[in-house]
This record gives sequence, C-alpha cells and structure tokens, in this order.
Amino acid sequence: MSKKLLCIIILITLSSVALAEQKLRMATLSYGTVNWELDTIQHYGLDKSSGIEMELVKMANLPATRLALLNGGADVAVADWMWVSSQRAKGRNYSFIPYSSSVGGLMVNPKSNIKSLKDLEGKKVGVAGGALSKGWLLLQAAAPQYQLDLGRVETSYGAPPLLNKELMNGRLDAVITYWHFSAALEAEGMNRLVELSDLQKDLGMMTNLPMIGYVFMEEWGRQNPKVVEGLAKASAAAKQKLQEDDASWERLRKKMKPNSEEHFQQLKRGFLNGIPEPVTIAHQEDAAILFVKLGKYGGKELTGESGTLMQGTFWQFD
Repeated sequence: MSKKLLCIIILITLSSVALAEQKLRMATLSYGTVNWELDTIQHYGLDKSSGIEMELVKMANLPATRLALLNGGADVAVADWMWVSSQRAKGRNYSFIPYSSSVGGLMVNPKSNIKSLKDLEGKKVGVAGGALSKGWLLLQAAAPQYQLDLGRVETSYGAPPLLNKELMNGRLDAVITYWHFSAALEAEGMNRLVELSDLQKDLGMMTNLPMIGYVFMEEWGRQNPKVVEGLAKASAAAKQKLQEDDASWERLRKKMKPNSEEHFQQLKRGFLNGIPEPVTIAHQEDAAILFVKLGKYGGKELTGESGTLMQGTFWQFD
C-alpha cells in the first residue's frame, strides 16, 4: 500500500470519527409540537448544516423520555426548567436550553359570561396537567392581585382533549390548558381570558421566560459543547425557516392535524408567538424568583429538595 493511499485512508477514518462525535440522539414522543421543529430541522438538513446529525428516538410517553436521559438511551429530551432544577437537587445534573416560551391559556366559554379572573368564583374550571400544571400554579400565585378566592372555584383535573370537549359542551365554564389545546378552543369560538405567560408579569417577571427546552446531562454537554451549540443553531434556524416560509408550514399540516383552516392558523400563530428570547442574566434572575413563588403552591413535588433554583439549571454557552 502506498503512503499516499494510507494517508487518504487515515483521513477518511478520522473524518468518520469526527462525524460520529457530532451525532445527537433526541428522545421524543410521536406527538407534540416539538416534532414540528424537529421535522423541520431534519427535512431541510438544518442539523447537518449546524454540524450535528440528529437521530430521533421515539418514546411511548413522557416518563420514558426522561428515563432515556437517565439511563443513557438518549442524549437530549424536552422538559421544563423547573423539572431540571428539581432533578439537580437530587444530584442529577441536567441542564436546559430554551425551545419555547409558550405556557398556555385560560379559556372560557362565551356563554359563561366570565369577563375577568374575579368572575371565576362560583364557576367550574378544568385544569390540564394536574395539580402541578404551570398554568394552575401561576393562577394560584396571581390570584391575590385580582382578589380572586380560589376556594370558591370548583376545579377538576383532566386530559386536555376531554377538558376541551367539556368546555365546548358547557359542562365546564373555563379551562387552564396547554397552548396548542387553547389554539383549538379559540378556533372553535371559545374566548381567551388570560394568556398564562402574562400572569408571570403580574408576579413581577421583567422578561418573557422560556418554559420548555432541550434538556441534557451537564457532563455530556461539557464533553460535547459543539453538539449543544449545533442543537441551539439548528433550533434557531428551524424557527427562522418557519417564521419566513409559509411553505414550510404547509408541509407540516398533516403532522399538525388541524380540525380546520382557522385551527391551523391558530396553531401556527401560537408556535411563532412562543419563540423564546436568548437566556440572559435577567431571565435567570426572573426564573429564580418565579421558582420560589410557584414553589409555595407546588411544594417539594415541584421544586425537589431545594427551595431555590439550582445553579447550572440554564446552560451557559462559552
């Protein structure tokens, strides 16, 4: 074998190793709005142009995605930063980069004649996501500012699709639900009483906090900083594509499963409105304040063993 040929083989081998080091395994569900972004990234090759190769590892449910992170079955999954902090308090040092600032909406049936939060008293309100729903916690924390006595509100927890049906048929007066389910309700003629992210402002937040993000082990991130950077670049590029190119939404239409054109447009607007700002010191300071305020209502089940936001929750880019 000639020296020239040997050099070529070595270069090819080294290139293959370098490419393998840039691979990223993303634990994801077969449903959910994050798939719109991930599909856009892969379809337009935005992962490769950002220096990574993304592999989607499909999971059956949300707990499975988090278990995959824990046992090494995936490098990245989607979660909120409060969960990240609670895990860090247990010694599981995850870290977070933002995906969306959307929280959801407090939706009301027009027939219920609810015009303000105070009007919820004496009404039936459904809560999607259970007692630790971020929207429900935000409402509890903000209620005193509106002189709202939640003890006079009849609440029930349920799955978002069921709550949507109950609101539309009049068996509920209002629901607190995730943003894509509130978009479906708005398309059906229900009213948005409150954008839940606005309640953060009522609690003194000065920034528009991202709530949901891409989560990974801090140690893995330190070993693969270019992969984390590539993921952030690919995510930003996908959002820019979706902001600028209507055709990129049309190809997602089947995946989005809208009930109508109005529903499709509401989903599109909701996603774009949730594009987060880059995380700054001010965002982290707000997050620390919000963590304590919501912790008063969610307790250790929300915050973990620490009553304060754990350092390192938000990933720091060099």
